[in-house]
Amino acid sequence: MSFSVPPISVSREEKKEKLSLVDSLEELWKKHLVPSKVDASVLFMDDVHYFLLAGQPDAYFTLRNSFQELARRGCNFSLVMTGPKLLFKDVADLAESFTILPSLLSGALCSRRNKRRHGMKNTNLSTK
Repeated sequence: MSFSVPPISVSREEKKEKLSLVDSLEELWKKHLVPSKVDASVLFMDDVHYFLLAGQPDAYFTLRNSFQELARRGCNFSLVMTGPKLLFKDVADLAESFTILPSLLSGALCSRRNKRRHGMKNTNLSTK
């Protein structure tokens, strides 16, 4: 922002606040979800293998650390990620906090198109 009246010129640099994922989710939790009496919130992130393609292999650690920090701040968020089965073997080896859903549950959550895209087998969910 600047203001100029010759021969005087005044300028002020605007301070842009950069919010982090953790700060934004904490604000969502405290200002909106808690007052609405929400006990837990589940976030879904599809195709997480694109982090690797975008050259961001540390993104998985950042996500893990972010959700651990949210828990420390009293925010009850869970993260469900989807991607190729091979990716989750590597992620499980790197970060013990990630949990792979059993094939029965993942079959219930994924459409046939997503199952084929991610190399998953069709699952029969009959309850005999």
